[in-house]
Amino acid sequence: MDIEGGYAARICVHGPDCDTEVYRNVTYMPGIAHLARKGMLELCTSADEQARQPVGRFRGYGLMDHGLFRDIRMRSVDGFAFSMMGPGGLTRSDPKEEQQIRLAGSDDVLYSALLEKLGPRNNLDAWHIRTAERHDMFCLLTMDFRLKRLVDANAQKEPFRSLRTRVMTPMDFGRLLGLTPIPPAFFSYHDASWFVRPDLHWPENTRKPRSSYRKRGQD
Repeated sequence: MDIEGGYAARICVHGPDCDTEVYRNVTYMPGIAHLARKGMLELCTSADEQARQPVGRFRGYGLMDHGLFRDIRMRSVDGFAFSMMGPGGLTRSDPKEEQQIRLAGSDDVLYSALLEKLGPRNNLDAWHIRTAERHDMFCLLTMDFRLKRLVDANAQKEPFRSLRTRVMTPMDFGRLLGLTPIPPAFFSYHDASWFVRPDLHWPENTRKPRSSYRKRGQD
């Protein structure tokens, strides 16, 4: 009996003709990662950023994913956020809920001023901007384009007008440094341990949802 089989292969997320805002920003990440790897700039993180960021964002979720930042050590500018789990770890810990509790207890003046302009739904963004400013970061890199437009709209208002730290997208930062955008397909064969199909890409130029990786693992 003949049974039709298949094979696993690494494919691109974005197609060669993709021109989305996400794709344009992604093309500047290889240059940023290269400079960080060479020690020409430092990429940092923060306690509250580490607490809730998925590991796959830096290492990939799939077995054959290639992570541009996976071997880059990012220093936390303000230490680590320790869990508030109960005695013996019997109380279930929710990093997002614990983060909200910490922010609700903050009396930081800059955070309050940012929160007033950005609104309560953007309290995490307000805290990240506050943290970057307090620790003299050149910029806060973000792929949250809605946040970037909101910050730009308030650029001439306080406290944004007095901030030394800039809120920038990877494309903003890359262009400032004069980096050349590099299509992600260039890295198709990097660290590849199985078949590569650079001629294919995911439908609609979007990555599979994380739930699909979890479901496959359960199956």
